[in-house]
Amino acid sequence: MDNNSCSPSSPLHIVICPWLAFGHLLPCLDLAERLVSRGHRVSFISTPRNIARLLPVRPALVPRDGTRN
Repeated sequence: MDNNSCSPSSPLHIVICPWLAFGHLLPCLDLAERLVSRGHRVSFISTPRNIARLLPVRPALVPRDGTRN
């Protein structure tokens, strides 16, 4: 494997698909926010109803282009 392809400073795109029970969403959302604060891109996948129940994403974590994906 090439050493340049797996540099620890390279940002990752991580997909999080938590179990659908609401008690599983909050810890996964916390993990997603921690990963984003470290410079990684995170896609958080759940049902529309569960996503609507979550708190809004903190402005500091929303990408500069305004997208929420």
